[in-house]
Amino acid sequence: MNKKNFDCVELMRRIRNEHRIKYEKNPELRKKRLEEIHKKFGFATREELQHSS
Repeated sequence: MNKKNFDCVELMRRIRNEHRIKYEKNPELRKKRLEEIHKKFGFATREELQHSS
């Protein structure tokens, strides 16, 4: 049985780099995904925070 090495730091760097490339090509995609996350987890959006101040 072979045991594979798993490097969490390398994995996170790769994921972060892939997202950076996608979002540089399409900045609206980042905004859309962040809005979906905020809605899913009930976080206030940047606009909601600005209006409440």
